[in-house]
Amino acid sequence: MDILDFTRNDLGRIRPLQPEGWNDIVPEFEYYLRKSFCFPVKVIIGDQIAGIGVAINLGTTGWLAHIIVDPRERKKGIGTLIVNELLRILSAQGVRTFLLIATEAGKSLYLRAGFRVVTEYIFHKREIPCSEYAHTGNIVPFSENFRRELMTIDRRVTGENREELLGNSLKNASLFIIDSALLGYYIPGVGEGPVIALTAEAGCELMKLKYASVSKAVIPAENITGLECLRFLGFEITSTMGTRMVMGEDITWEPGKIYSRIGGNLG
Repeated sequence: MDILDFTRNDLGRIRPLQPEGWNDIVPEFEYYLRKSFCFPVKVIIGDQIAGIGVAINLGTTGWLAHIIVDPRERKKGIGTLIVNELLRILSAQGVRTFLLIATEAGKSLYLRAGFRVVTEYIFHKREIPCSEYAHTGNIVPFSENFRRELMTIDRRVTGENREELLGNSLKNASLFIIDSALLGYYIPGVGEGPVIALTAEAGCELMKLKYASVSKAVIPAENITGLECLRFLGFEITSTMGTRMVMGEDITWEPGKIYSRIGGNLG
């Protein structure tokens, strides 16, 4: 059993690992290979890939993501091997806070590794046909004049420096502005499309924009206003849960201002 760097030649070999209900993992690993702050790995048994995972370095914080073990190779310590390797990679790069979102099946593994529970993410879906929702005139396309302010808000709310992660996608963002003040934003094209807002009005209006064409939603349990807005938009809570966990230094963040996450790999 060996743990090695994941390479482009491996992309065609991971389809058998695809978990039911997850987004296609091949494009996800294509993304990781393109980004200098992502470090995907694989576990090899014989000539087969038995497990995969990725470390994502955002500076002082880092994420462990897409940790998947072939069902036929479970209970052999492969998951623990991957977790330890990803922690080693990030620690060597100066990361002090290690984060992940665990499925119910993987939660015990991360608890044994030393992770602590932070909160739960609530999953929603909408079965009724999508509709166009009227929104106020306060939502405008992204302007470079707001880049610095947007990143300042993002860092305040998430507790992380996500500038390298978000930077190239900001041109697609929609901003909620009142009296020249930026109060929220929606960034399509980054995972599931994060929505962050400083006020309930901004959050709900941006949710109306996003969910006119999106039928799934995931937000932290602390965002009571966001949960109410999703109900108004016709969403129902599903049985799926995601547990946010941390190891190392805690970070200060504001989950009540997160109206949509990026994804299971980045919160």
